[in-house]
Amino acid sequence: MAIHAAKLDALRRVRRNGGVPTFFDSLVLAVPESAEDDRSSSLRQRITSTLEAAQQGFVDPLSRLDLGVRTDVTAYVRSCSQGTETVGEWMGRALFKSVFDLGVYQQLMQRVRPRTVIEIGSGTGASALWFRSMGLALGLTCRVLSVDLAPPPAVDDEGVTFLAGDAADLEGALTADVLSMLPRPWLVVEDAHVHVPKVLRFFDRQLRGGDCLVIEDSRGKQDCLRDFLVAGTEAVYLADSALIDFYGINATSAVNSIWRVREPAVLS
Repeated sequence: MAIHAAKLDALRRVRRNGGVPTFFDSLVLAVPESAEDDRSSSLRQRITSTLEAAQQGFVDPLSRLDLGVRTDVTAYVRSCSQGTETVGEWMGRALFKSVFDLGVYQQLMQRVRPRTVIEIGSGTGASALWFRSMGLALGLTCRVLSVDLAPPPAVDDEGVTFLAGDAADLEGALTADVLSMLPRPWLVVEDAHVHVPKVLRFFDRQLRGGDCLVIEDSRGKQDCLRDFLVAGTEAVYLADSALIDFYGINATSAVNSIWRVREPAVLS
């Protein structure tokens, strides 16, 4: 994509948004189309690279993994993104999600409209409560199940359930009877960071078309994700570049790993 095309796209977005530009639109419209200085040239290249990534839409997750872990978010900004002097909170509990992930999940919830959120790794419980709140705000009858080896205290909300369970043996907590009662689509969030291959294999047998699988903090899990895909899967996964790159290339803890699920095509 040339910078001229990027400017035309920005103008279309501004018109679509009632004449109000985003910060990014303002940057695109302000950058010179041609200049000799290296700074302008580098900025033009970065803008077009970011837009090209986000506009890929749904792609083969293996090809997405081939892009590596490069990101538009600097290491310092990433380090500050959960809070600096104190961590963010939700309903009185520490919420260890970056501002980028909070924004991306808001978009994801609107697009997928999950009726069930299954979270592996509960932490303080704030994340499960936040997903429940987002679902209610969107008018969704969204139930949240959060599994942890040492789950937090229960809450007075029938829509949020904390289950004791081991990521290495999820069948113990998420039995066939439990799963059969969970309405779809599902949003499955892997946030335990242990036994990741077993978690992926467990849900690969359960996911159906329209479900979504998010692997958080996956910068160091890229080889694990690749091995999972290369070994063969029952579900067909598509990496959602529009969400992964919503705030810039890999501006999320789910590096290359926000995947939508569809059933394999039926051959006639």
